[in-house]
Amino acid sequence: GALISLGEPTIFKGDYLSSLSHVSFNDVRGTHSIVVVIDTSLLVEHCTLENSAADGLLDFDGSNVKATVRDCTLRNVSCSRDCVDLSSSYNELVISNVSVDGWRWVEGYSTSLSYSLVGCSRGEVNMTVQDSSFVNGTSKLFLCNRRTRLRIN
Repeated sequence: GALISLGEPTIFKGDYLSSLSHVSFNDVRGTHSIVVVIDTSLLVEHCTLENSAADGLLDFDGSNVKATVRDCTLRNVSCSRDCVDLSSSYNELVISNVSVDGWRWVEGYSTSLSYSLVGCSRGEVNMTVQDSSFVNGTSKLFLCNRRTRLRIN
């Protein structure tokens, strides 16, 4: 796997990205989201993100985004918006065997405290969470709209 440790904003744009596998991010600092997914499907597996701060971690954009995040670990992450922002017109997210230990909202370009680890701000959302743990968070875990279907098992 690759180790990415950059002081500049780091963006993988999902309009040409189909998967991230066996990648470790450590000490990433950025003013944009680390991964932006646009009108496509994305698989993130066997990845680690530690001690990092950014606008967000995973940002859904466009009209139809589907992502699966599995077998991943996040430790000590800070976001100035929702860490995972499900804001395309149709969003589908599967979280499987993911461990999150320590997440927090930090004051970025907004002073609102209405942010979360996973935010469903616009559009229709289908989200499944299975075999995962979320501990030591200082913002909300899920903050979703009325058009969200959340299945936890």
